[in-house]
Amino acid sequence: MVNLSSGSIKWDQENTTLTLNNVALDNAEKGLVFLPSSSGIKELKVVLEGKNNVNGANQEIFYWQDCNLTIQGSDSLTTRSTSNKAIDYSGTTPSTLTIKDCTLDIQGKLQSIMGYMNGENTATLSLVVNNATLKVKGATGGWGWKRSGIENLKSYELKNCHIETPGREIR
Repeated sequence: MVNLSSGSIKWDQENTTLTLNNVALDNAEKGLVFLPSSSGIKELKVVLEGKNNVNGANQEIFYWQDCNLTIQGSDSLTTRSTSNKAIDYSGTTPSTLTIKDCTLDIQGKLQSIMGYMNGENTATLSLVVNNATLKVKGATGGWGWKRSGIENLKSYELKNCHIETPGREIR
């Protein structure tokens, strides 16, 4: 159970759909989705209605295994997680994360989106961004180390959108 400051979260078991409606959640103890492979769910949809804000989760905001995840809607989700990763796919079977028709501004302590990989050429997560705005951030630390905002993808596809890096020219 999640204690919301405002808004609502609705679970539709039949359609495996989680709807966030103007959710405000500060100092969250847990993330929004924890879905191990034992759940038996093959497709999970998260629908964004209104402006949703989740901050402080000391676990991943979205953690799942062995199913496809679609985050969609005409609105937005902004989140900051104190966990190393904000979105974490830890499944060993191929899966797709689709972000569609919405704005997602998501950050973990080290990575925003992390796919599963167990050695070279073993990544299992594909990312599709379709007509959406996706804002992610990596991290830098002592001795000059840097982490990318998105890591361990099998593939990615941009549909009806583009990559923009403020303050930097992309070649």
